[in-house]
Amino acid sequence: MNREELEQVIKAACANFDEVQVIVFGSQSILGTYDERVLPEYATLSREVDVFPRSGIDAPASPAVVEKILILNGRFGEGSPFHESFGVYVEGIHKDVVVLPRQWDNRLVAVKVEDGSEYGRTGFSSRSRRPVCVQGHRWSREGPRVHLRR
Repeated sequence: MNREELEQVIKAACANFDEVQVIVFGSQSILGTYDERVLPEYATLSREVDVFPRSGIDAPASPAVVEKILILNGRFGEGSPFHESFGVYVEGIHKDVVVLPRQWDNRLVAVKVEDGSEYGRTGFSSRSRRPVCVQGHRWSREGPRVHLRR
């Protein structure tokens, strides 16, 4: 995955959440901070982007947030027309299923995406290289491909 593909996901997710901001979790969030050309190849192998609506931070299990996540998974999830067209797919997730460090929200980096709307769209991703890569390694569906060392 590359930054352009991440931005495409942010645009699609924001438009379908009818929100101007989303949070990107998981291994591909690193593309918000680092150019894919400076990362090891294995850091960008995933074709999945984990997304959460920013408005759901205070009430992640509210019916409205749950509905948005289900709709997102149906429209942009694995095997969807979006996945077939762009080669990447979205997994709408609940914030509560991610183990987050204290003050995680202070570590977010804004990824501003122009989409023709008045204000554009923004995805927020992690600043840290190590936790994102380790998370991608630990939770990979295909099993570990690379053993990361510090």
